[in-house]
Amino acid sequence: MATVREMFDEMSLNVTAFLQGHAGVSKLYFHDMSPVAAGAFAAWERSNSPCILPDDLKAFLQISDGLLLKWDAKLHGETNLLGTMHLNPLNSITEIPLDKDDDNAWIEMLMGQGDLL
Repeated sequence: MATVREMFDEMSLNVTAFLQGHAGVSKLYFHDMSPVAAGAFAAWERSNSPCILPDDLKAFLQISDGLLLKWDAKLHGETNLLGTMHLNPLNSITEIPLDKDDDNAWIEMLMGQGDLL
């Protein structure tokens, strides 16, 4: 069976493999997270009603309860955190209230119909 890291690498177009092979990246940290128990989704949706989690997010969280990937770069002999990819675990996901009149750009971006530029 594939590890969480291997599954993430496949889903993310090999971002971890790319970073590991990049000359400018000195260290890669992939923090494994346990999967979410199936009953946790229903509990989250009950306590955050009327919000429901999208199926693709649930599928990901059943593999890993969130994501934390960090990478360092070494410059002038000093190592610095260069990048981070983070997805909240289920217990940290909260509703973001949107006002349709004030937040059209956000709504379009979230629905895959636009961007925030």
